[in-house]
Amino acid sequence: MEKKWNIGIVLCTGLVAVIFWLLAGSQFIKLRTGARPLEQGECFEDAEGEYISYEALYPAASWVEKYDSNNPNDPDKAEVIGYVVYDVDRNSFLCIIGFSQDTKGFDGLMRKSLIPAEGRIQLDILPVAVKGSLEPANQKQIDSALEALENCEIKKLYKRSLKSDDDMRIYFEEDEFGKVLGRMCEDMLADQKQAQWYVIEPKKINHLNPTEISICTITAIFNFLIFVFGLLGMLMNGTRDRENMSKISENMPEQFLAQHMGYVKAWCAYNLKKGYRFVTLSMVIALAIFVGIGILSKNINKIIVLYVPLGFIIGEVMALLFWWGQKTLSNQGKILKRMKKNLMKEIPDNTLRNAFIEEFVNTENAWAFEEQTKESMQWGKVGEKYWSIFFGDGRVRIVDAARLGEVETETVSGTMPSGKVWISYIYYMVRFYYQSESNKRKCDKSFSFNIEDNIGFFMTLVRKRVGSNDSVRITRK
Repeated sequence: MEKKWNIGIVLCTGLVAVIFWLLAGSQFIKLRTGARPLEQGECFEDAEGEYISYEALYPAASWVEKYDSNNPNDPDKAEVIGYVVYDVDRNSFLCIIGFSQDTKGFDGLMRKSLIPAEGRIQLDILPVAVKGSLEPANQKQIDSALEALENCEIKKLYKRSLKSDDDMRIYFEEDEFGKVLGRMCEDMLADQKQAQWYVIEPKKINHLNPTEISICTITAIFNFLIFVFGLLGMLMNGTRDRENMSKISENMPEQFLAQHMGYVKAWCAYNLKKGYRFVTLSMVIALAIFVGIGILSKNINKIIVLYVPLGFIIGEVMALLFWWGQKTLSNQGKILKRMKKNLMKEIPDNTLRNAFIEEFVNTENAWAFEEQTKESMQWGKVGEKYWSIFFGDGRVRIVDAARLGEVETETVSGTMPSGKVWISYIYYMVRFYYQSESNKRKCDKSFSFNIEDNIGFFMTLVRKRVGSNDSVRITRK
């Protein structure tokens, strides 16, 4: 299962990395290199799709592209506004569509275009600079622009001025700004259809804003890194554990280590299997939550470029944190190292420890026992001189059978709080008391089991070992 799961993760992360890089990679590069100015004489067609900076000086008309959701149909609460701008060098119109806070300067220019030249001379008429990618306008945007031009105020003013030489002079002939406005109005009245319309969305590159570009790019890079490390992990799978095992085996007999490896591998595989489930669930749940947020917030057009990549990043970060913890708990080499260290604490004397190892290796599997639950795994042997138990986290407990005076069993049960509810528990204790002249209230060693059949099997082995030895009492509390 581990191999299939690793292959699945590598393929999925590689695919996600490719998709989001294709979606936002080129935009990210454009964003990092910055917008280039549109050169004089360069036609719009040649700059199509590029991230440019553009200075707009002659906005002719405007329309509301999108109203504030809380104030529908209120022009004063428009969220996105479109402007038709006259480009002198190219003698054509251009659409600029953006959030109202990004296009405030256009309203001022439109007001200044409606006052006499004498008043304009006293004002600073400066172009509004916008940065965005130059894209072909869609039919809806073209229709909105044409409708706005049909009813724009500057066109109406020019029509009225045609009937009065004085009005024509003071509005459209006395300054350069007015002369350009006059040529613009002549083009509108000529009713010549513009062949190709283009649009700039300020602060957007190919319809994506910097936040969306950054999130998509981070998702692509993050998944690419997971893909690379996952691929390397598959190619080098098991090498590190084998190196750790070889280091440990220099100080511990090979046969003793080999008898524990089956249990350690089984426990590590079980832990990793739990990790696979949690990792998969964390990614799926995070992705579903963020997609749900996008749907509930009615930002359907942002689901792919914002909510889906956010779901991937959050889910993958959570999954990696848990996976790192599971991999640490499931490192065979580290478990065996801890086992060696704890064995030395249990039996500090090197001679006695070697005697225990020799007995453990030579004791037949008929005297072995084990228990695995959702939370733990333990195994051991009931030898002639030593009774041992080893745990999946590397803990070790050794009972010196020659010193035993009493073996006591007890079923422990009760309830404990878990949040707002109480849960019941039950486990089975085996306490070992060494021979002593004084009555001891605390046991010298203890084993515990979670399954009744397992303690029953263990006690059967103990009774066989004790046999007719009257010095060891077996009691039940």
